[in-house]
Amino acid sequence: MRQWLALGLVVLALGSLRFGAPLMVQAALWQSAWEGASEPVALCRFKSRTGVPCAGCGGTRALRLASEGRFGEAFSANPLGAWVGLELWAVALLGGVGILRGGGTRASYGRWALVLLGSAGAAFVVNLVLWWQRLPAGLVAN
Repeated sequence: MRQWLALGLVVLALGSLRFGAPLMVQAALWQSAWEGASEPVALCRFKSRTGVPCAGCGGTRALRLASEGRFGEAFSANPLGAWVGLELWAVALLGGVGILRGGGTRASYGRWALVLLGSAGAAFVVNLVLWWQRLPAGLVAN
C-alpha cells in the first residue's frame, strides 16, 4: 500500500513537470477563445494595466525551465515558479526513494509534505519582497 502512495507521488510530480507549463499556456489560449479575442488575452491583468510585471509573471516559463533542469535560468525568470519546479523534482525523488525502500510511512510523507509546504510559503514571501523591490518608484503611491 505504501509503495502505491510513493508511486502516485512520482507520477504526479513528473506529470506536473512534463505537462504543467504547456497546460497553463493552453489554458490561456482557451481563455482567449472563450472571450472571443482575436489575439491571445494577456494572462496578467496587472501587467496589461500598468506595464509592469506582477509577482507571478514569468512563472510558467520558470516552471518549464525548472522541469528541464535549467534552475539558474528558471530563478531568473521567476523565483516562485522555479521553486515550484524544484519542489516537484524533490517530490519525484522522495517518491522514487520510497519505492526503492518499499514505501515510506505515512508519517514520513507527512513530515516531508510539511517541509515542502513551509518552504513554498517562504519562497512565496521572498518572491513578493523581490518583486516589490523591483517596482518603479511611484507606481503604488496613493
